[in-house]
Amino acid sequence: MKGLPPDLHYTAPDIGFAVLPEHSGKGYAAEAAKGVLEWAKGHLGIEAVFGFCDPLNQRSRRVLEKIGMDVRGITELRVFGEKTTAIYVLPGMSQDLAIYGLVELNT
Repeated sequence: MKGLPPDLHYTAPDIGFAVLPEHSGKGYAAEAAKGVLEWAKGHLGIEAVFGFCDPLNQRSRRVLEKIGMDVRGITELRVFGEKTTAIYVLPGMSQDLAIYGLVELNT
């Protein structure tokens, strides 16, 4: 979902996943997401990655936490049409998410 200027954009990629209901709760999303993060770091040198999800989606939040991401809060984000979103980041990312182009409306 990384955008391109002059549109609303942020400079770090985000990780996402979707699992069919009959396969949820088996660890597939966490295993796949962890593998993608390791590959992105090792082969592409990516050190900054976002994770976004609905704050009420406990399964997605649990996956993001299981793969080592830290929650940075819940806010309305312009890049998602002002929809309330839980924001996760990789450890070591700056506390100032504005440097990644993420514009927070309400914190």
